[in-house]
Amino acid sequence: MSMPFDLSGFQKQVKDQISFYTDPVSLEIPNDPVFVHYSSKTDKLRIMSADTLNHMNNEVKEARDKVNQLDNDPSGIRVALREFAPTTPLQKACKELLTQMVDRGMNADIINAMTIIFDEGVRVLWLMSQTQDEPSKILLSSALQAHLEKFHVPVYLILAFFDLQNHFGAETVNAPFRQLFITAFALQNGNLTEAKGRVRDKDGDTLKTDHIVCPQTRDTIDVASSSDSSVKAKNFLALVIALAKFAKLEKEPAIHDFLAENPDYHELAEKNLRKYIKYPEGFLFTDEQQSALDKMGLQEVVNFEKARLAEGPQLNQQIKEARFQSLKEATAHQNLDTRYQNFKPNGLSLKKNALDLLIDYNKENAWSPSFRLFITGHWNRHHHQIVREAIHKLNNNEDPREVLVALENEASKHSSFNPEGSLLRRLNYLKLKFPDELLIEKSGGIEGMSPM
Repeated sequence: MSMPFDLSGFQKQVKDQISFYTDPVSLEIPNDPVFVHYSSKTDKLRIMSADTLNHMNNEVKEARDKVNQLDNDPSGIRVALREFAPTTPLQKACKELLTQMVDRGMNADIINAMTIIFDEGVRVLWLMSQTQDEPSKILLSSALQAHLEKFHVPVYLILAFFDLQNHFGAETVNAPFRQLFITAFALQNGNLTEAKGRVRDKDGDTLKTDHIVCPQTRDTIDVASSSDSSVKAKNFLALVIALAKFAKLEKEPAIHDFLAENPDYHELAEKNLRKYIKYPEGFLFTDEQQSALDKMGLQEVVNFEKARLAEGPQLNQQIKEARFQSLKEATAHQNLDTRYQNFKPNGLSLKKNALDLLIDYNKENAWSPSFRLFITGHWNRHHHQIVREAIHKLNNNEDPREVLVALENEASKHSSFNPEGSLLRRLNYLKLKFPDELLIEKSGGIEGMSPM
């Protein structure tokens, strides 16, 4: 059944936001959204297609490979020469001769000098073709050989040059040695410059691995972090579409086109909205993402639905189930069961499991907890003191639920709080194993323990 609500008063806010949630390449709302995670802090909240993100990342990888290939080519022409398609037998012969130079390790300066020497040699061949006097031809031929030897032209090139003369005769005067070298060098150098431009950020610095430049803002995007946000971005976009529907913006071009391609999306959007209303913390949105949704009227809908649902006698059970499913989906990528497989909740109390997990977090059972944290690679955990206090409270038989709620609230105040960090993973694991105690308020309200 469709949720009745009117957000017409938020039309402008929704329309202003929608443009930030269209893919920068297709200019459409993507079916595979990810949040754009910039490498430096920014107030820009954007969504793009995962396919576009991966395609752009592959282009940068190809450009980086090309830079490495071209930068490590001493000849300056290897790639361009390989791609050159000769149209005459003489061009083909010149390409083969230049290729010999490249394959024998000559650098660009030496090849350039060789083409100048050959160019002068071609002029001598032209003079030979213009004289009918045999002694003069012999004299010019000897002069040509002496010219080539004077500049230490390798024997294999001298032989190749005269083979060219014998094969093409007077036509050799048109041999495009130098022209082909200059053209190939300019082309390859241009390709190198273009490839380097594609692996640099807006400040001209070389992009790190798995970083690309945003086509809209020119800021640097962290590809790995952006890819990891797909679940959260899909949930976010579903809420945006639900709010757009309530704001009567279904005919807005980007929204209309998206819904035309996804005719059943309304049902998914409203399902996500219902989950959010019952357990918003399960979506793990950042403050910035939450603020964007609130500006589009989300809190209006939440407040309305909370009041309506509060009239039902089974509110607590609905909330618990919604919270459990939402948290399960939000933490699926963390593999909590596998990560904490050594902890066995079956038959043990919430208190015992909480103590086991928190003591393991702080390594409190070691002779030197700080040393144990260091050697296990966890010296940078931020919440040692508040976890120690929580362990003390549990050992003093304080209410486990209240202790864990207080611990999570205190942890969230830390400047380096990480909603995907070790402490929050352990608390989320406990919620999934003890939903009756941790995913529902004793008072029957809906402000339960956060899964973040």
